[in-house]
Amino acid sequence: MSNWALRLFCLWLFLGSGAIVRAVNSATIFGTVKDSSDAFLPGVTITARNLETNYSRSVVSSDTGNYRIAALPIGTYELTAELEGFQRLIRSGIKLDVDELARVDLILQVGSIAESVNVVSDAPLLDTQTAAIGQLMDNKKIVDLPLNGRSFIQLATLGTGVAATGGGGASPGNPEGGPLGFSANGQRSTSNYFLLDGTDNNNLYFGFMNVLPSIDAIQEFSIVTNNYSAEFGSKGGAVVNLVTRSGTNSFHGTAFEFIRNSVLDAKNFFDRPDLPIPPFKLNQFGFSLGGPIRKDHTFFFYPRPGYGHYPWLWYRSGDPQSGVHPHLYSHPGFARPQ
Repeated sequence: MSNWALRLFCLWLFLGSGAIVRAVNSATIFGTVKDSSDAFLPGVTITARNLETNYSRSVVSSDTGNYRIAALPIGTYELTAELEGFQRLIRSGIKLDVDELARVDLILQVGSIAESVNVVSDAPLLDTQTAAIGQLMDNKKIVDLPLNGRSFIQLATLGTGVAATGGGGASPGNPEGGPLGFSANGQRSTSNYFLLDGTDNNNLYFGFMNVLPSIDAIQEFSIVTNNYSAEFGSKGGAVVNLVTRSGTNSFHGTAFEFIRNSVLDAKNFFDRPDLPIPPFKLNQFGFSLGGPIRKDHTFFFYPRPGYGHYPWLWYRSGDPQSGVHPHLYSHPGFARPQ
């Protein structure tokens, strides 16, 4: 390989790695370790272990007692601190969310390392580590809250300074808005920035996300509307940072079907009172399954959404919905009446 080709390859590798590093889909635990007299303890071995996958990472505290464990997959963790001449400290119940900086300070008691002290952590009421303004939506909220069309992005309107834009955009001549557009702090709906598992998930033409995951495939997502760090630059709207689900050491799965049709619906404001309710048939169904491939090492999670509403009937009825491709609404995240 010639020198100029090697230089171009190194430049591409550097720029590509930088784009990956700035997109954060993990969390960090940091803090200080002290003894009962409030003196800093160097050389303490701190281990963070994920309770669902048994994944663990270890670091050693610095001369000033500081430690930092970065790039941890989101989940619930147990923190263990060990140093000869002190009792082992076990701190459990530490829940890490996407892009979270969790400060966990540790105090070790003098004693035998064979003895242990167990402490259960409580979730902090206020994030004092960053100035970002936003909201976190975990899997329970995403699955349990009612959503028309089962699209998670509708929950973005619950964030601070966010409003639905509505409209019927997303046509070739008008990418603004779209069926699921939203405005953050008065910005256009095409000014939002989307991340999927730490990677860029933006369609530059339509101003929306490229991949719209099924609800059952989402672990959690955060929407930050103000004061986010420079690593999330490039747009002036909200930053939607989404993390998909992973398998664990135990098998788990779901099966579902959501039915909406004109038999169960009432007439809306625009329906003619002298005519029957217009026909509407919408079935959303599917399943998900996750578990271990190799325990403590490799996991899988497979979501399979289905969707039935026969979009070709729009064309047969003489309503081609000019400028909108019917397959846009065939995605499990969209609901369109016939």
